[in-house]
Amino acid sequence: MTDPTLYRSDVPLSPCADDLTLFRSTHSISAKVWLPEPLDERLKELAEYQFANRSELLRDALFQHVYGSHRFEQMRSQKEGFFWSPPRINMPSFSRSGTAPYNLGKNIVNVRVWLPAKLRDDLALLAAKADKTWSYYVREALIFHFMGHRLLVETDAALAAARKQPEDGPVDDDGDA
Repeated sequence: MTDPTLYRSDVPLSPCADDLTLFRSTHSISAKVWLPEPLDERLKELAEYQFANRSELLRDALFQHVYGSHRFEQMRSQKEGFFWSPPRINMPSFSRSGTAPYNLGKNIVNVRVWLPAKLRDDLALLAAKADKTWSYYVREALIFHFMGHRLLVETDAALAAARKQPEDGPVDDDGDA
């Protein structure tokens, strides 16, 4: 997590009208999501870089996905919600299962993230609206947050190129295999 002392205290953000106490750690529940290894590797690197744990990174990213970065910074500036008490340290467990979207390999990393119930419920509403399961929706949101939306374009291009190739292999400019 970024050091809050790196932010300007002389430039206040407008107060948040919402009840940010709903996002305190005392309202947290455990949620499990399966992630592909490339995303987990980036999370480990970011966690070490930011002196955070993966659960904090995932929780913060999902909050920003649902409510936006401005509301996240309001919560930080008011020392409310996630910033109200010291962060929890939760170690993930590992297992194997499923396949990942966007050619990232199987979702073999089982990560437990502590989310406020309101955030979990709002993610469930967004997943239902997108006609996706909670886990798939959250996994996709995290992939895009940490690895970028460009990944979708690159995957679409790779799939289109694979569809154009004959079954016997690539064809050169002269039409020879």
